Amino acid sequence: MISVFLISCTLPAISYHIVRCRGNQVALLLQDLDQLSSVPYEKKICLLMIIICCMPFLYSIIVTTLYITKTDTKDLIYGYDVGSSPLKTFVLGLKFFLYFFLHPTLNNLLALLYCTICMRCCSLIRNLKAEVMQCTFERFTPLKQIDIINRKEKVDSVLESFERIFSLPSFLMTVTNILSCGSVLGSTIIDNDLQFHILAQWMFHTTNIFGCLLTTFWIAGSIPIELKEFKDAYYRKACLRMLKARIPEESRLERWVFDTPDFVLTGFGVFSYTRSSLLAVVGALLTYTMLAINK
Repeated sequence: MISVFLISCTLPAISYHIVRCRGNQVALLLQDLDQLSSVPYEKKICLLMIIICCMPFLYSIIVTTLYITKTDTKDLIYGYDVGSSPLKTFVLGLKFFLYFFLHPTLNNLLALLYCTICMRCCSLIRNLKAEVMQCTFERFTPLKQIDIINRKEKVDSVLESFERIFSLPSFLMTVTNILSCGSVLGSTIIDNDLQFHILAQWMFHTTNIFGCLLTTFWIAGSIPIELKEFKDAYYRKACLRMLKARIPEESRLERWVFDTPDFVLTGFGVFSYTRSSLLAVVGALLTYTMLAINK
């Protein structure tokens, strides 16, 4: 459990460092998105960011208050007796704040950025799909199709840049969450007598870790779904134009849409972010946790 804890505190810092080193690429990616669409759910995202940033303070206050009632807290301050109660409270509060900031807060902030970009990409694809569906077959001319395909190519370019920049950081983020989930589940199953301060820590970590893991897979998994719906809408409109307009010699531009492989975000090529992967992740997590406990 100690090794898992150390890894969980280290990997988010590495992910943050990688994203920071790629700051220019991230800035260019966000500029491209700004040129194509506005930010969906901007107020909700800002509110969520404020909540995430407040969590370390809330965690530190609650857990420190619960721990300080214990008669002996030397083991929490690395065996040292710091003397006065205010100093002891400050040291414990700072310790819990830093622990919770490293993980899961840093991971949550990275996941928020990742999911925000995913939602903006989904919004772009959804707008293209809506335009195709609202367009009559008479107006769905080759010029109109070329315009839609050109805009779709810009979306594909943004998605490729997004995958190139965030593939490794998202992989480290997901590995951290999976290891932390296993650690929390394992400690809960092993320890039958959970004290209240331990239970409070468990609730904070479980809510943040599971929420981050499930939200990331769910939102990132919406991109291939939106792409499939766009292809279906384009195909139906192209078929309708061919049947109604009766222009069989018209060039089949839809092949530029359907010949491209289905795009799926990945975690460094190790796993794919699809909604169907959620059950596999949860199942593997429970299985390996039980195997580790039984050894």
